[in-house]
Amino acid sequence: MRELTKEQILNICYGATFLGSGGGGPFTTGDHLIGSLQTTQGPLGLSKIVTSLIDKSLADGATVTVNTVDEVDDANGLTVMVAFMGSPDAMLKLDSIEPAIAAFDKLQEQLGQTIGYVIPVEVGGLNSIAPILVAAEKGIPVIDADGAGRAVPSLTMTTFAAAEVSPNPTVLANSPTYGTSAFVKTAAEAEAFARPVLSVFGEEAGLAMWAMDKDTLDGAVPIRDTLQLAEDLGAILTSSSGQSTEVVIRTLVTKLTDSGLTAGEIFSGEVQTPETKTQGGFDFSTVTLRATDDTEVWIYVQNENLIVWNPQTTESMITAPDSICYLYVDDVSGSILPFSNADIEPMGIVGKTVYLIGITARPALSQSLTIVNSFKKSLADLGFRVPYSPFSP
Repeated sequence: MRELTKEQILNICYGATFLGSGGGGPFTTGDHLIGSLQTTQGPLGLSKIVTSLIDKSLADGATVTVNTVDEVDDANGLTVMVAFMGSPDAMLKLDSIEPAIAAFDKLQEQLGQTIGYVIPVEVGGLNSIAPILVAAEKGIPVIDADGAGRAVPSLTMTTFAAAEVSPNPTVLANSPTYGTSAFVKTAAEAEAFARPVLSVFGEEAGLAMWAMDKDTLDGAVPIRDTLQLAEDLGAILTSSSGQSTEVVIRTLVTKLTDSGLTAGEIFSGEVQTPETKTQGGFDFSTVTLRATDDTEVWIYVQNENLIVWNPQTTESMITAPDSICYLYVDDVSGSILPFSNADIEPMGIVGKTVYLIGITARPALSQSLTIVNSFKKSLADLGFRVPYSPFSP
């Protein structure tokens, strides 16, 4: 067990945005929910919102408890996954954790059992923060693990789905009085139910599902310590002002390597205005990076980055489930910072030099035929029928 301070939560937001492979909720939204906090590195908030949800949830000096899976005790209640679901562009308007809390409350009511822990569905600037803030509101621990080690477009791409954890019931909510639930058998059915409903909810909603006892949780989340990794990476990024991009990237890669992951730079270039459309709860887009010698790479996106295509050689450079992560140099702070696809235009990143970092997928993803095939289906829907080959810098 450990305790998270406000500064550590903000570091998690930065690190999780980096690990999110362009998705997992907009960085600006995660930052809004935490608030513009003053830390030892100075003001880090990109948001101008001064009323912080975390300040409302936590008194000065208060903390949020983080438990490992091993520390879960069934006597305290079930563990459930809590997240936001929908279009990242729609989530840019979020300024409250209420939809996730409403989904949590409705799920607990339908289960008729106590929920004693919450866990993230994935790693991302919003979906790593949402369960932390729900935990703060409910006075319960958040679990240091998740279902992917990155952000993913579909519930079917998580270890919860691969472990065939029952998604019954699945709850979507916008507020305590505006939501719905479904009794379904599989993650694929939950996904098929949720995506059309999101259009009614303005393409975003709180999501709660996968109620688990300790034994079920133990088998469902082989990917662990991801909040700690996000915090460590975030601390590197938030203290990066004045350092060269090369040094920061090398430091990040070393930390990832120490965590058992292979990582390295893929490409750097000036980001062009994305081509984006929102459909069925997803943001589909193409992001182009153009180097000084006019060579380009094209990043194809379904909420998250799924493939980097080299048009010069007409071949892929990296494909999901490996992660394709963004960094840029902030003009104001001089820090090297992460961002998501939904942040590119709102944060004024068009025209700036962006660095693409590749990270190999966790074995729980890359060695699961169910999960790899789910990614392959999304890639095929984007027009790419390519084999998965683990990223090698």
